[in-house]
Amino acid sequence: MTLPWPQVLFIAITFVTLPLYILILIVVCKQPELSTFYVLMVSEGIADIYAVVSYFLATALRFTLWLDELYWGHERFFANYAYLSVYFSTYVRSVGITLIAIQRYVIICLRGKRLGKILGGIPSFAYVAVHWTTALILTAPVCTSLNNHFDTLHKLNILNPPKLFAFGCLMATFIVGTCFIISMICYALILVHVFNNRKRSFVNSSEGYELRLCVQAAMLLLALLMFLTYHAGQYVIGDAIHDIPLLLYYWRPYFSPITTAFASWVEPWSCLAFNREIRQNIIKMVCCRKKHLGLTVANKISVLQAGIAYKLRRTRIHRTRTGAVADNEIHDGT
Repeated sequence: MTLPWPQVLFIAITFVTLPLYILILIVVCKQPELSTFYVLMVSEGIADIYAVVSYFLATALRFTLWLDELYWGHERFFANYAYLSVYFSTYVRSVGITLIAIQRYVIICLRGKRLGKILGGIPSFAYVAVHWTTALILTAPVCTSLNNHFDTLHKLNILNPPKLFAFGCLMATFIVGTCFIISMICYALILVHVFNNRKRSFVNSSEGYELRLCVQAAMLLLALLMFLTYHAGQYVIGDAIHDIPLLLYYWRPYFSPITTAFASWVEPWSCLAFNREIRQNIIKMVCCRKKHLGLTVANKISVLQAGIAYKLRRTRIHRTRTGAVADNEIHDGT
């Protein structure tokens, strides 16, 4: 069977981006000490990879007709798993993006303040625990009635009970919309902070480094926007206008793989584009160079200090040699 072009696009993007994503996570995890931002980045990366692998096994393979008997023979398991994985993967990625936005706000806007010190002192593993636990709690309401099934053997479209479907779509739209609003507020406050302190130089400071990480993190808002569009569209089509054929044959097969692929692969490409340290480390790893660049401000400051010390030594040597030459000239002239 010829795969629909959205599924082909999903597989092609995944084939190119998944190795890159894994390489980025390896580079980050090789650091001797990870900041909370990078811990959340790794946690979000695991969520993205889970979402893509889960979609491929539970949905994309159903369009190939290679495993029809397997899916049909275990209809209850695969239909319910495909249904739940959509919501869990959406929630876990949305919550992760929101936590990253909140962490950026705390580091930049609350620096030196009492609340900032309290929130900044929270261990990194606590953020990860909140990340995954919140997603599980948010998914629990759609687990109350698992009566999903396939329509026919050779189509394997998932049919959802109308009430369960409407509830799931409405809940997903509300949760993703809330995460999007919170993240937007955090980045808006960061912009206000930068504008109010525009006379200050952020170029060589630790705050400037954190601001550059904000550009990378803010790109994740595109993923939230795609989630919001997809689930809101499903709710409008399925519950408001009751056009089930449009939902089954156009909206889900076309928009679901595109949303999954692009929303999952925003982070690695934004990281590659806006994070110079990770980009350089990947190049060094691919080129088999032993020297590894750090991802913390302390590493960058130590490198800067080493450069200043080297210039001072060169200046002293130059002055010493100049003085010696002058002494020789005076001696020869006497």
